[in-house]
Amino acid sequence: MTTAVRPPRPAANLLPSGDALTPSRARRLLALSVMAGFVWKLASVLIVLHSLPVYAVSGWDPGSYFIPAMEWAHGQGFHSEFRTPGYPAFLALLFRLTGDPNPISPRNLVWIAVSQSALLSLGGIPVYAAVKRLTANERVALLGAFVWGFNNSARYHAGLVLTEALTASLMCAWVYALVRCFHEPKRLWFAITGLLMVALTLTRPSTALLAVPVGCGFVWDYVSRRREDRRPRTLLIALILAVALPLMVPGLWAMRNQRVEGERYFTRLSVFGVYAYSFGSAVDVSRGKEPDFWGGYFGEFFRRTRTMTPQAMDTMYRERCAVILKRNPRAVAKQFFASVVFLFLPSLNSPPGLERVRDTLKPSFWRTLPPSERPLYLFYFLNSALELALTLAMVALCVTSVQRRNRPRSPEARAFMGTAALAFTYWILIHAIAGRYAGCGRFLFPAVPLLIVAAAGALDARGRQKAERYRSAPVRR
Repeated sequence: MTTAVRPPRPAANLLPSGDALTPSRARRLLALSVMAGFVWKLASVLIVLHSLPVYAVSGWDPGSYFIPAMEWAHGQGFHSEFRTPGYPAFLALLFRLTGDPNPISPRNLVWIAVSQSALLSLGGIPVYAAVKRLTANERVALLGAFVWGFNNSARYHAGLVLTEALTASLMCAWVYALVRCFHEPKRLWFAITGLLMVALTLTRPSTALLAVPVGCGFVWDYVSRRREDRRPRTLLIALILAVALPLMVPGLWAMRNQRVEGERYFTRLSVFGVYAYSFGSAVDVSRGKEPDFWGGYFGEFFRRTRTMTPQAMDTMYRERCAVILKRNPRAVAKQFFASVVFLFLPSLNSPPGLERVRDTLKPSFWRTLPPSERPLYLFYFLNSALELALTLAMVALCVTSVQRRNRPRSPEARAFMGTAALAFTYWILIHAIAGRYAGCGRFLFPAVPLLIVAAAGALDARGRQKAERYRSAPVRR
């Protein structure tokens, strides 16, 4: 009886078998994925077209974007005490193109929905390019683009007047630029990464904090390289362009407000205020009391904005957070971990004007639901379930890949994967506190492009390791 080495076996294909993917065929499949995702989002918008104002404009947020955007569109300059200029600039551009002075007119809302659907769908291109450069695996790259193109939160937020759609689209481009930074450490890519971070910060302020794990990733990459490959000047340029620049944005915007409006502030929406009221809600829950977050927060918050400076409000809320943490640490910890779980739940995919999405888990709900509403509820329910399954699968893939030590194909890929893990964890930590009082998946959604690229890298590494084990294992004859 003799032993022989197994013949070479490639990693398992993730798409239908057949001829090897040529560049032209890959481009056609990518274009098909982008266009199909766009049509899918538009079809969802058509479903709620008859009640688009109710679906797209709900709550306090849309009005706080509409007012500065419409003023900007009419040449009055930008002013908003509560919003940064990124998303209002996007809306102002659309309002100038439509020429419609009513921000919630059907024409304007349709333009917003179509534009956001297009931006989100086009995000599949940089996602594909990032995965391809990270893994050199065309099929995995196409799979990543497909997962993004048919992401349920992307479909849901495409028609909403919120920052999520624009933030997620910019995040797709930012992830690709970050991958290029590790593979081609040139000033151009560091600058592009930093400029995209500036745009993200002015659209969604919390994204500025992503510069911290990115900086850690650059340092990690530098230290892990061989001594002869280390370039201190390159690391310094990376930290200045891609890290320091985004972190400077809040201060620069506050200086602008000081010069234009006479008061120095980045935004009056107190970050510590959000934590203070969330901590207070945690204490209410621990005592069996129903927390009045929305009424309490907005009531007190807007009263204080008329009499206190943003700095004074932050100081007051920071002190309140410290007191609550000292007196009720267990209640706050329990609320925090519960909020982390809530982040992974899909956004409120209920039909327009209806908030009964949690009741869909109860059989009695379906029995009492009018037959005319059942197809629409079933559509949202199934999409939400699919989104939850895919998100948890991608997280599990990344976690098990680390546990099994599936090594990516190159040191550059390993550096990006480590940075992505830091950035995604950091994103969860800074947004988890909001997971219990808002549309859960809304806060996780902008980081999904990063999760998709990281999961694709983990999937490719796992497939390569399996192929290597297969080739090295002897076979008896």
